[in-house]
Amino acid sequence: MSHAPVHEPAALSPPDPGTLSTEIQRVLTALADVEACYENDRECLKGWSGPEAIRVRLVEQLVS
Repeated sequence: MSHAPVHEPAALSPPDPGTLSTEIQRVLTALADVEACYENDRECLKGWSGPEAIRVRLVEQLVS
């Protein structure tokens, strides 16, 4: 039975604080965009004039 070679993981160097801060800001901006879309969708569903069963299903999809 042959064995696959085992590779040692590469040593990780500490992240550059400037790069890390930039990446954190990018992720926070993306999360804010997701939250804004979610809130907009919720507001639209509050004013839904269609069938209640469909509105309920859409709300359930929104929160899952």
